[in-house]
Amino acid sequence: MQLFLLLNFSKSSNNHGIHSYVFFGCLSSASLAIKTYSPELMVSPFYSQKDLEDAVGDTEREELLIKNGISTIGKAMERLHCLIIGPGLGRDVRVGKMVTQVMKMAMGANVPLVLDADALYLLSLERYSSILENRHYYSQQNSKKQQQFLSPSPIVLTPNIVEYRRLVKAGSKLDDAIIVLKGHHDTVLTLLPHATRQRMVCREVGGMKRCGGIGDVLAGCVGAFVGWYWIGVKNMSSSQTMLTSANNSGSTSIAGSVASAGTGGGAASASTSSGVDLSPQNVKNGEAILK
Repeated sequence: MQLFLLLNFSKSSNNHGIHSYVFFGCLSSASLAIKTYSPELMVSPFYSQKDLEDAVGDTEREELLIKNGISTIGKAMERLHCLIIGPGLGRDVRVGKMVTQVMKMAMGANVPLVLDADALYLLSLERYSSILENRHYYSQQNSKKQQQFLSPSPIVLTPNIVEYRRLVKAGSKLDDAIIVLKGHHDTVLTLLPHATRQRMVCREVGGMKRCGGIGDVLAGCVGAFVGWYWIGVKNMSSSQTMLTSANNSGSTSIAGSVASAGTGGGAASASTSSGVDLSPQNVKNGEAILK
């Protein structure tokens, strides 16, 4: 089970010479599989299946598990340029409680959020549906840090049509978010109340069929683009929404290119991993779109 995908684009005191890196927060039993499959990834296991099982029916242990998980992620928060939550998350109740607290922490620290998959399911639940609506409250809790920024950090949701309908039906508060609606043609919707609402459609040709992992690729691309964008936003005075929309449009184009490349430009034997190997060229294509 993968829990968090954390992005940092500057030097790390723990990884000298590395200017940008991605690391995963995950279940202990998943860390070995992740490292075996992708040895170049940095993995940070911080809870176990036994911890989850022991916490069932034990309020004290549950609170301790959640507190320790939040503390572990919180230590990295200051170094993050983007936090992606959702791919491989699962729907364990205790993990859900931990994740929603981490969301609040990220919004308070003005760290951009990309929410995908089961993180979107959490937002469709009544008890969590107003988390995004209260983002300004979380930011105000850290008002001294907030003064450094021109505006709140971006929050991007990457639902498919089923997930989007579930969010709307549940009455989830999405007015402060940017929506990357996945479909035959991906659509980027800006729903920010302080700006003109925009709609952009990506018509990049994708794969011939859906294959596992391509949505995770999109979430990762969005996270990378938004993280880069947020580094530069401190020096900007306007056009935040337009730039963010363009970033997400570029991300959907790259993800579509990955899907297309993974299927050999049209073959039915889809493979996300083979497409990812060609991602450097896809990134160049995305850069061309942004220009």
